[in-house]
Amino acid sequence: MLELVVAMAILVLAVFPIAFQFLIEQRIVRDSYREAVVMEILDGEAEFLRAGAWKNLELGAAEYPVNAESQVSLPPGGFFVTRSSDRVRLDWRPDPGVKLRGQSREFLIP
Repeated sequence: MLELVVAMAILVLAVFPIAFQFLIEQRIVRDSYREAVVMEILDGEAEFLRAGAWKNLELGAAEYPVNAESQVSLPPGGFFVTRSSDRVRLDWRPDPGVKLRGQSREFLIP
């Protein structure tokens, strides 16, 4: 009986850390996927703006509407565009409390 208890204790001590490691890796992969989705959306929208859509933007900062279907997998946050006289900056800013970092793309106006 003692051998059984010792064997169960060894099994529990060996398996639980592995199980928790899988949970940690799952969170890391999910966050990496979300960051990649933000990058793809920003790159596509920045390319669209650089192609000439920047002319429709007013000077200053504003919320930027994005129609990408992949944004449903993102945590709460928003896309914002800022236009100055010589450059355009497109940002994704997470809501407070979201652990992902914000990202941005910026380009000079031709």
